[in-house]
Amino acid sequence: MIRETNYDHLFESQKQYRTILDCMSKPGTLAILDADINGPKEINKASILVGFALLNNDVTFYNSHTQKEEINTYLSLNTASSFSEIKEADFIFTSGLESNISAIDQAKSGLPEYPEHGAFLIIDTAKISEKALENGFKITLKGPGVKNTKDIFIEGLSQETLDALAEKNIEYPLGVDIIFTDLKGVILCIPRSNKFKYSKN
Repeated sequence: MIRETNYDHLFESQKQYRTILDCMSKPGTLAILDADINGPKEINKASILVGFALLNNDVTFYNSHTQKEEINTYLSLNTASSFSEIKEADFIFTSGLESNISAIDQAKSGLPEYPEHGAFLIIDTAKISEKALENGFKITLKGPGVKNTKDIFIEGLSQETLDALAEKNIEYPLGVDIIFTDLKGVILCIPRSNKFKYSKN
């Protein structure tokens, strides 16, 4: 597996980190992550770029995608982060259509005195849009950073995944922070402080 030589790990990762931070502080805000990389095809490029921005040698990750070994080696080589068992992982990479309920259930939720120790879930989807999509779900966000409510539409996401995420974050401030990515590089961030409802389009 290759080390990315065209990617500026200092400049580009800082730029993407700021983009993620902005989306996390304003849930429902969509942004695009893009860069010249040649990562594994099994995982969305935007999910890899989230990893490049957030992973380092002080944190660990878990990956449930099919090409597990290839993705693990690639992320470790390019971020200096280490693969760990899911219950200890700070970041979890998975697909919105996988049978990932167990991964969500086992993700760290933090402790009452350290809620920030909950995991980040980076979830691949097919398409994220502010406009209604023919196939998929309407996600309605409510909470800090959202004026009233905000509707976002997502394809490539299962109802079981949405149910598991909502259940995981029911006891705020415990829970997980969520970053959805799509095939075109769009990201949607939902911090644990926000609640969401969904309906099928």
